[in-house]
Amino acid sequence: VLFLWEAFFYLLSRVNIPSYISMKILIVVLYVLGFVCTYFLYLSLFRGTKYADKRIAFLTALIFILNPAAVLIIVGTVPLYAFPICFFFLVKYLDTKKILYTIPFAFFLNLGFFPDFPQAKLFIVFIIATFFLLILYSMLRNIKFKSLISPLIFLMFLTFMLNAFLLLPFLFDSMGGAGLYQHFTKNVIIYEANADIYSASLPYITRFFNSNLIDKNSALGHFLGNDFFDVWTFFLQFLAILSAFFITKKKEKRIIYLLLTGFIVFVFIAKGINPPFGEVYKWMIYHVPVVKLFRTTATAIIGGTIFYSILVAIAIYCLSKKWKFFFSLFLIGHLV
Repeated sequence: VLFLWEAFFYLLSRVNIPSYISMKILIVVLYVLGFVCTYFLYLSLFRGTKYADKRIAFLTALIFILNPAAVLIIVGTVPLYAFPICFFFLVKYLDTKKILYTIPFAFFLNLGFFPDFPQAKLFIVFIIATFFLLILYSMLRNIKFKSLISPLIFLMFLTFMLNAFLLLPFLFDSMGGAGLYQHFTKNVIIYEANADIYSASLPYITRFFNSNLIDKNSALGHFLGNDFFDVWTFFLQFLAILSAFFITKKKEKRIIYLLLTGFIVFVFIAKGINPPFGEVYKWMIYHVPVVKLFRTTATAIIGGTIFYSILVAIAIYCLSKKWKFFFSLFLIGHLV
């Protein structure tokens, strides 16, 4: 991660591009990767079903990069876009059993979730989301979940080995080692004992973009906080829930219910101690050890964005079958 991060900004700086412009370029790159991988993830996942439609895949990808979480909470945060990328290579590996797909999976898993270590919150979010994805995969492929255990164990082993240079010192330290991990990480490039804009503070430039988005005094912040945007956001959530009522076949309904459950689980985590289930969450923090990781909860919503995007896209698809104009109308409205 450090090598890629430094190399990206170094190469752009060689052509006199300022770091804040480089950050915007990085965000655009993440948007493109997120869109493309979400599009192909959907087509790979729903291959052979009646929902394997390029229009639904396009809508899913569009909603993924233009959903409230991506726009308002975590602009330019790498883990959000690591979800569709990792999921795509995971599905391709399970379909083909080709070891080649484990390499990009391990690489983007490292890039997206390992930088937060020893804080494992987002990594746990990824594991929970992967569990829902695997159940969805087994249902779509009409196979038993236990048949996935063997290839998944092999994938976990290869992922660990491909990232062993990072994980082994970390694990050694956690078992009372001699400080290899601290030695490994404290040699991050600094300049005159001040990381400043050159390395450590670069990710936090995104905070300025986020602040502009939510600043009620800025024109953009004013628009994103007005009633129109709020109503549209709730309209999209209403469509996601409504998708469960558009499907009549029992097997397809189970798939929608699974997607909806995955989405609601991450909404519950992201809301934390806030109403309406805040007291339940407080009880879980005291009595379920893993929940203590989610003391700050908002970013956990990234685990549900894929399921949310698929649900909304399927709802639009079903409505457009009744009213053909609805697809184009929604597309224009959402882009606006």
